[in-house]
Amino acid sequence: FIDLWLPRNKTYQMKIELDGKKVESGLSTFNDDPTCITTMQLM
Repeated sequence: FIDLWLPRNKTYQMKIELDGKKVESGLSTFNDDPTCITTMQLM
């Protein structure tokens, strides 16, 4: 679990790597966007 507070009304490209596993995904912080992302899993 990672808790991030990001500025509103922006688009981001997130990349997380740990012990040879990685995940990359786009996310955004506009009014209708989800506030909890649960689909990013290290593979």
